[in-house]
Amino acid sequence: MTVQVTNQPKRKSVGSAWLGVLTTLLIFVASFAFFLIAPIAMLLGALLVHTVMTAKQKAKSGGGGGGSAAGSGSGSGFGAGAQ
Repeated sequence: MTVQVTNQPKRKSVGSAWLGVLTTLLIFVASFAFFLIAPIAMLLGALLVHTVMTAKQKAKSGGGGGGSAAGSGSGSGFGAGAQ
């Protein structure tokens, strides 16, 4: 009884190789979206919430509807030194 052992390298088919490439690209795109696009989306969402909350706060406090002069603001906040 003889046992024949050969060490032939296993080869992938063309379809299997393309599936591996596409899977790798899909993982890359998913990680790219998670680490780069998601933080930008969160920052834009926070900016939107801040803008809405600021507008609601100004509307609740009167919003400067009674001031007749351009410099009648309270003189505080961002850019107050330019008045």
